[in-house]
Amino acid sequence: MSSTAPRFVQKVTILGVRDLAAEIEFYEKLGWEVVFAEKEPPYFVCLGFAGLSFGLEVHEGLDIDAANAAVSWGFTTEDLRPLIELARAEGWPVEGPLCYWPENDRWKLWIPTPAGYRLGLEGPNPELRERE
Repeated sequence: MSSTAPRFVQKVTILGVRDLAAEIEFYEKLGWEVVFAEKEPPYFVCLGFAGLSFGLEVHEGLDIDAANAAVSWGFTTEDLRPLIELARAEGWPVEGPLCYWPENDRWKLWIPTPAGYRLGLEGPNPELRERE
């Protein structure tokens, strides 16, 4: 790498949403916390969890189909079981889980967020592995 190349220190992802409160509530149930919130339009918030962060911003003209077609949105976890249990308890629709890498116990599932993003969650799932 060239000594004049920039050194990036953090990835900043900002998702547009219509209903900021519903989206915040969804991510708080997944364990995220609001670490910063603007009080003025466009009402941006930053959510954080274990050194990770991303933003949500009110975007009235959100085209969720175009957003989902252009970007995959998701997180890797240490164990999918708690997420599956939470989704069931909350009544969230779940697509999957599907095993995409059996040798490494890697599974993926998708849960729609209130804004309509297709949130991908992946990681090991010992319970499902034992049934295979």
